[in-house]
Amino acid sequence: MIKTAAAPDGAILSDIYAVYVKSSDTDYKKLDVYTALTTYGDVRYRDLPPEIFEEFDGLPYGILTKKTYFSSFDADGTAEVKIVCSENADSFKIKPETLNKPFAQDGNSISFTMSPGEKLVIEVNGDLYSSLKLFCNSVSVSANDKENFIEFKPGYYTEENCDYIRMNEHGVPVMDCIPDHTTIYIHDGAVLRAAVILKNKHDIKICGRGIISLIERCYSAKNNFSEPIQYGAFRYWAMPNIYIHGGSSDIDIEGIILNCEFRGITIRNSDKINVTNVKVFTSCVNADGINVANTRKMLIKDCYIQSHDDCIAIYTACDSIPTLADEDCAAVIHVSSDIEACGCILYTTARHFMIGGHATGCTDPHDLIENISLHDIELIDTSSVSKERTIEHAQYWSGFLRILSQTEQYVRNISFKNININWTQGYIGKIVHIEVRSDKTASYTEKHGYRIENISFENINICHCPENIMPSVILSAFDSDNPDSRYGVCGVHFKNFTYDGKPMKYTPDYIITSGNVTDITVS
Repeated sequence: MIKTAAAPDGAILSDIYAVYVKSSDTDYKKLDVYTALTTYGDVRYRDLPPEIFEEFDGLPYGILTKKTYFSSFDADGTAEVKIVCSENADSFKIKPETLNKPFAQDGNSISFTMSPGEKLVIEVNGDLYSSLKLFCNSVSVSANDKENFIEFKPGYYTEENCDYIRMNEHGVPVMDCIPDHTTIYIHDGAVLRAAVILKNKHDIKICGRGIISLIERCYSAKNNFSEPIQYGAFRYWAMPNIYIHGGSSDIDIEGIILNCEFRGITIRNSDKINVTNVKVFTSCVNADGINVANTRKMLIKDCYIQSHDDCIAIYTACDSIPTLADEDCAAVIHVSSDIEACGCILYTTARHFMIGGHATGCTDPHDLIENISLHDIELIDTSSVSKERTIEHAQYWSGFLRILSQTEQYVRNISFKNININWTQGYIGKIVHIEVRSDKTASYTEKHGYRIENISFENINICHCPENIMPSVILSAFDSDNPDSRYGVCGVHFKNFTYDGKPMKYTPDYIITSGNVTDITVS
């Protein structure tokens, strides 16, 4: 059985791809293909034209973005897929490449099969920006297992036609009236144009196959993003599509798609959060996929995240976005712990993982990030491929897998295991970046860090490496003569870490260390 739904009036759809799906005993059904935005290759900030700055009232700079595309369907078994591209298609590629997904090409179309749970990226003529993301889900059931049930049937929902949505004091459409013990079910074919805000809420489930979309607030949306390149900017009071804070707990998010103006999911001062089979698209400055601070007991499973900034960021303090401060929450715990991410596919312009960095400066005890497990994950692209970025810039900022200690932060027990990394051609940067920073080198308004310890990398496979790679770095601003030897990096272990099958070695060609860095092993 194949289950699909037409896009509602008001949705912004693709002008490039047509997608058809069928099972063995049905005829082809046509899928609607939605438009999202992705950062275009040159990731330097650009000064915004005055008319855009006046409209957005936010940062005076932005980045360049392009249209990208996605579609999804449900199936109870193997589905046959046919994709037709309206442009001349000399070549197709299906990612993750480690799947070795077979397909048949016939001119501007390709055919292949998909199974429930698969998430594929179809790239035409080597254009990783305008690619098509296709998601095959298991057949969903609209089950109400909570005390309250809020259902969004196929349609386009705004503050004008939905009593659950209001415009807040900053002109952002929000849905913030959800009681505890509630299921919010968003059907396939439903688009909810609002930021869902959960403050001090408990036992909430947001699920279904529909879309929470704020892309309509992005620049040029009123023209259906008709220009080939847009400006990626966000309003000063922009909101993530889902914001969980204020001591919320027992929150499940499952199956939906987040088409974002700003961030995908932001979590502050909360615990027991599960994010499963969620698809996220972000494109503007500071737009992380999933951004958490002071969060405990969290699972991120089987997700697709395509973000301008970090795919998954884990902090112990809020960053500088005013709407996300959660300052009136008394239960600030200064700890992010017991977080697992697995089975995900990640695409970014910045870093796939950012662990640490933002902290409060507390020393009794120190802010703590611990017990983070990241495994069985595909890192398919890093689109910051502009050759105009300098090596010096890349040395400071880049790193697919990044762990920082700033502002007296303590980071420990972090595990990366069974991760495939596609080294996007043209990318300038490194794979691993571990650093305890000083007052001088700390980023933003942060101060010097404290300690990073017990970090492991196992079964990390990097493919399509360039001839000359930038070495990974393990750095500490404090040297071994520092009166307090606790400040530094201790215990970083690499096992079966390979570059196109070639093993990593503990040499300057692969790893550069500096400062109070001890107990580094490579096997």
